[in-house]
Amino acid sequence: MIRGAVWPHSQGGVVGAILIGFGRAMGETIAVALVIGDSVEVSSHLFYSGHSIAAIIALQFGEATGGEFRSALIGLGLFLFVLTILVNLVARWFVERSARRARGA
Repeated sequence: MIRGAVWPHSQGGVVGAILIGFGRAMGETIAVALVIGDSVEVSSHLFYSGHSIAAIIALQFGEATGGEFRSALIGLGLFLFVLTILVNLVARWFVERSARRARGA
């Protein structure tokens, strides 16, 4: 019943919600900075401490005295903004495609 009646009509909303949640998680700053830890090393271990892009911007922008370091942080912010916009556009596309399928168009 779920696979035949519920899932076809709710698939776009579920996928869209997952993608929008992913976009929201990319932009989280302080919660991620506190949970992940404070390590700038890149590791192959999944549960090793590290940084997210938003956490790097939030934690190091006050220490940026100017020049290249501040420009790099602003560039990271621009990259994060573009990535979030792309995730939201893909989510909207999935939702609209699912709505068109539900209408039968």
